[in-house]
Amino acid sequence: CPWMAMNALDSLALELKEHNNEISVDDALIEQAMLPLNRMLAFSEQLKRMKQGAA
Repeated sequence: CPWMAMNALDSLALELKEHNNEISVDDALIEQAMLPLNRMLAFSEQLKRMKQGAA
């Protein structure tokens, strides 16, 4: 993804240190956004377990 490639480690470290680009999100939107994120994490965990079982 070209957008992810723009995120260099030094700029990430600077952001974590200075908090200049904070984004506020409504609680209801956070709750909705967590659904697909949790699905992706569950899928990743399932895939990891399948690979471990095949090894």
